[in-house]
Amino acid sequence: MIYSCSAFNLPSVFQTELLNGLARTCRIGVSVSVWGKMSQTLPVVCGVPQGSVLGPLLYTMYTKSIGEICRRHNVLYHCYADDIQLYCAAEGSEDLAARLSSINECIDELKSWMGCNMLKLNSEKTEFIIFASKKSPGRNITPSLPWHLRDTNISSHVRSLGVIFDSALSFAKHIDYIFKSCNFYIINIGRIRQFLSKKTYEMLVVALVTSRLDYCNSLLNGLSQTHMLRLQRVQNTVTRLICRIKKFDHISTSLQSLHWLPVLFRPRFKLLYIVFRALRGVGPLYLQELICPYRPTRSLRSENKNLLYVPACHTATYGNRLFTVETATLWNDLPQEVRDAENLSSFKRLLKTHFVNSAFPQNCRSVCS
Repeated sequence: MIYSCSAFNLPSVFQTELLNGLARTCRIGVSVSVWGKMSQTLPVVCGVPQGSVLGPLLYTMYTKSIGEICRRHNVLYHCYADDIQLYCAAEGSEDLAARLSSINECIDELKSWMGCNMLKLNSEKTEFIIFASKKSPGRNITPSLPWHLRDTNISSHVRSLGVIFDSALSFAKHIDYIFKSCNFYIINIGRIRQFLSKKTYEMLVVALVTSRLDYCNSLLNGLSQTHMLRLQRVQNTVTRLICRIKKFDHISTSLQSLHWLPVLFRPRFKLLYIVFRALRGVGPLYLQELICPYRPTRSLRSENKNLLYVPACHTATYGNRLFTVETATLWNDLPQEVRDAENLSSFKRLLKTHFVNSAFPQNCRSVCS
């Protein structure tokens, strides 16, 4: 812990107070009560009491060496609480084999470090997956994993922060999960529909169904119409239940009355919202670095239109779904007045109006006439 404090360049006064607090914590006795009987009181020799405000901070400082080990092996990593993700990008079978060798060496060193620091690498919860196109030769490679992960098989799909990623990045498994979970809540809420007002029922739908449709839906932009149509059916079903319309009645008017965007436009709205914030210097720095304003090499009329540079991509299936490509394309397709919005609230209002006009062109014409 002293090494971690010095690595973070913390003030000496803070280091002293922190270490003194940990010393006082170690003098605290902990016992367990089961069926009215108390166990023997034992001192807390490591860690912090559960629920302590210092818990996340101390754990981050304690596991700082994980990032140093990954960077030493040129392996990218992502940490969330006590979950660690190691990943790398490769081109071709030979490059993939070399990258897998680096990951194996990194895992071996991580296991050794954890053993020396009273942590454990849980091999039962370790998953391994290769993301590649259906025709890529990398899908047929069987990697050699370290000896302590011999029982780990290559997974066809993994879950990360509630999103299910399959090896082809089609998100078919994730959409199946959303479809089933939403239908479960629709059926249960539908049983009490007659006892609820329209406003109350709409609140339940937004909390239990729409929230699942919108969770991480920016990853679904650019998927096939077949997948998006399944999610649109879910939205159509709850719309009919809220507005009490028949199965074969038109849904567009009801969606517009609820001020709901169709499923196809909701990921686009979220992506463009992220772009607008990034252009204003708000949001994660790694997203701001991915967005590049358009700067022509010579004087052109387009240089003052607030456009973004669209990188070249080689594949339509995966290349067009890159964050840098799809966000720049969506942003450049917006009307000039939307791109030039003064603040975030006016941008959201103009953007939603633009998407409503695009999603319901016939209804907008009838209203205007």
